[in-house]
Amino acid sequence: MISSDDEAEKRDVKAGPGLDAPLSHPDPPSAWNFTDLELHEAQQPSDENAYLTLVYNNSPVGKVSMRMGNNRPYPPTMSDMTAYCVGFDGPDDPLNPLNWPMRKKIYNGFCLSFATFILTWDSSIYSVTVPMMEEIYHIGRVPAVLGISLYVMGFAVGPIIWGPISEIFGRKPPLVVSSILFVIFNFWCATASHYYELMLYRFALGALGSAPLATTAACFGDFLHYRVRGIGAAFFGLCVMGGPSVGPAVGGFITYSFLGWRWTSYISGIMASLSLVMMLFLSESYHPVVLAHKARVLRQETGNPFIYAEHDHAQVHIKAIFQKVLLTPIRMIFQEPILLLVSLYHGFVYGILYMFLEGVPLIFAQYHWPDQLISLPYMAVFVGSAITCAANILYFDRLFRKRLAKTDLSIVPEYRLPLMIFGGVIFPIGLFWMCWTGAYAPHVHWIAPLLGLTATGIGLMAIFNPIFSYIVDTYRFRAASAIAANTFIRSAMGASFPLFANAMFKNLGIQWAGTLLGCLAVLLAPIPVLFYRHGHRIRACSKYAPT
Repeated sequence: MISSDDEAEKRDVKAGPGLDAPLSHPDPPSAWNFTDLELHEAQQPSDENAYLTLVYNNSPVGKVSMRMGNNRPYPPTMSDMTAYCVGFDGPDDPLNPLNWPMRKKIYNGFCLSFATFILTWDSSIYSVTVPMMEEIYHIGRVPAVLGISLYVMGFAVGPIIWGPISEIFGRKPPLVVSSILFVIFNFWCATASHYYELMLYRFALGALGSAPLATTAACFGDFLHYRVRGIGAAFFGLCVMGGPSVGPAVGGFITYSFLGWRWTSYISGIMASLSLVMMLFLSESYHPVVLAHKARVLRQETGNPFIYAEHDHAQVHIKAIFQKVLLTPIRMIFQEPILLLVSLYHGFVYGILYMFLEGVPLIFAQYHWPDQLISLPYMAVFVGSAITCAANILYFDRLFRKRLAKTDLSIVPEYRLPLMIFGGVIFPIGLFWMCWTGAYAPHVHWIAPLLGLTATGIGLMAIFNPIFSYIVDTYRFRAASAIAANTFIRSAMGASFPLFANAMFKNLGIQWAGTLLGCLAVLLAPIPVLFYRHGHRIRACSKYAPT
């Protein structure tokens, strides 16, 4: 049985009344009053501009320009259509994605997480080829690094489209289409013969392949109860952070082997092909689309054309898609202070993650490591992220459920933030630790900056991960649009940081560049504390957050 808390969570999905009633057409004599229906012609019916006024119960309801034809009267309106609106059949309805079998949830979650991991892996594996790009195409450092920035900039553009589209057509169609395009452009990157082709394909990879980044967190919100949603978000965050960490470490061995730099794209394309095959068997999880499918089945089985789902009345035309795709996320950025501030914080830590693609080799090159090992320290970020993921599941998520059980509310988004507050403390400590020990490489063992990088990874993940859960819990069925807006800000900042990273570390010095970043992290640390204390008041004034 589902608890009362689970029932409260499902109040956002309307269950249509009258589902137990007969599904045949209503009886016209009793349902419609023909005696009170009058048809009034204009005073000059021969005039081509004449109109007819339709009257029900002696009250005009509108003007019509022509007759029904065949001497038939106008059909009366139906006073109550809600009896034909489908919904989930109680809290235990197996059609409700929240009630899926565990094996189905695990499969969907694994497909989405694997696709996200490949997407973010591909964003950073290119970094180890930057020195080769300079030699092959005779370009400077910044144009060579542009392959990273354009890819991440695609993350800023793509989710603005993929996220809201998933709220119109469902989660699965954009995920499948995006996966197909991601496979195609990976192989095109592997065969690019000119610099401009490679840069164009890298941008297309990030933009067209970014549907998992925009919809995975929202999908977890569709089929995971709030009590375990934090666990799903933890694995999603680990994939988002783990991909950029593992990519360079593996890419170094690929690039400096007999395979060469092109095989970084070939291998990514092969992995993406496997993800595409898995995605074809993904189950649709967006509740309104699931109900629309139910209504379509019932119309076919009963022959009753009046059965509908609320999503059937959504206007799917160019204007509606334009408003949904572009205007909704942009409006949310400027109208939702919660979304704007957490996204700026998100973007800062995400930018530093990609800045490390330039900064970490500068630190460990001082220890005279070979080229294929110079990117291996990135694995420390992954280790730190995994530690935070485990801490989130074993302690912070349990703390969330324990505190929530003491309230009468179905969800309190602010209870997700203690982990983020912890991350706001450990993150600048890790930055100071890594950069100040790494600046004195001849006198300090390499393990010292490596441990600092691990601590930075702990802080990165501790900040990064709760934001997804916080946004999903705050905006619920607007989560895809909110995540799209968040991804736009985060990715725009992440794309810009690598462009000036090399110059900043070389001109300021490793220790002072790290000090600048650490001080900025200290200034941003109070943001989660602010929302933890006053977030409920801010949400009460929100246009998009259900209260």
